[in-house]
Amino acid sequence: MSLRDQLLKQGLASKQQAKKAARAAKKKKHEQTKQGKQNTPDEIQQKIAKDREAQKERDRQLNKENQRLQQTMQAVHLIFSEGQLTRDSGREAYFFLTEDKKLHHIYVDPKQRDMLSDGRLGVATLLDDRYYLLSKDGCLLVRDLFPELLLCLHI
Repeated sequence: MSLRDQLLKQGLASKQQAKKAARAAKKKKHEQTKQGKQNTPDEIQQKIAKDREAQKERDRQLNKENQRLQQTMQAVHLIFSEGQLTRDSGREAYFFLTEDKKLHHIYVDPKQRDMLSDGRLGVATLLDDRYYLLSKDGCLLVRDLFPELLLCLHI
């Protein structure tokens, strides 16, 4: 039994007084929580400035990552353009497995097939559904930059 109920039972307080006291307590509690949540204009400005700085820092980090990625992609394209061997005269199919355990093939000539078997050549892709023959050095560079582009290199 609460204090309010005891006072009402003994007749020391009326129902109106109890309701008035309950409303006053509720109003006081509401005002206290409302004041606790309200921020001064200075606090609001500081929070806005802090949020802006955090956003700028995130943007700077994203820009740096994008620049590094673009530079890396340019390096990979350079490796592919300079190190790519022609395979126009290829009449033999060279079969190889990729990491996802799928069997693929590329048409090469006998000399290129031997070089692929010896590990002097490798097969890579630019994710454009085409396969490229690259020298061992080019394949190692591609593996360092983007390992998912190197499909086959016998070391």
